[in-house]
Amino acid sequence: EFNTSETTTQKGWELAFQYDLSQYEDVLGWASGFGILANYTKQEQDYNEEFSTISGSRATAFWEAQGFAGGVVYLPFQLLDLSEDAYNVTVYFENERLSARVRYTWRDAYFTDELPGTGNVFTPLGGRGVVNARGQLNFGASYHVNDNITLSLEGNNLIESDVDVSCLKENALLCYRGITDRRLTFGAAYRFD
Repeated sequence: EFNTSETTTQKGWELAFQYDLSQYEDVLGWASGFGILANYTKQEQDYNEEFSTISGSRATAFWEAQGFAGGVVYLPFQLLDLSEDAYNVTVYFENERLSARVRYTWRDAYFTDELPGTGNVFTPLGGRGVVNARGQLNFGASYHVNDNITLSLEGNNLIESDVDVSCLKENALLCYRGITDRRLTFGAAYRFD
């Protein structure tokens, strides 16, 4: 959402890995149902050298109180929602009756103009917020009791990792805290023949 004569570029790469033990069923028996998925993403941006003006009544008052003439501050343009580093690792087990997965996901800090989880526009102190780096652990399992009944259990954010948004810079003044809870969901499904 800016006009500039400069160029901003993004580049990166991704590495993914998947392996399961199913080929060793004769040797490992039930343990051959284990497997792993892993993914790592690296992104970089070369942002332009032009600046955006911070303005607005609250922002102006804040920056004037900090000694900036006229309450005007300039920030470099940076791409939104771009984490330099992100990864996830999933360990799973599957057989005819049971399917279970544990996944840890981590994402580096990134600039945003929305409050995470709300979709509301967010411009702290007239600029962009930075969602601080965070990780999350999730779990999911389903058990087929018979051809008709399946039970399931899901656990989201098992380590109760909050979503913290700092003003203007990572781990700076805390502008917003999304207090996320641990969520467990139990389900049952019945299939009619």
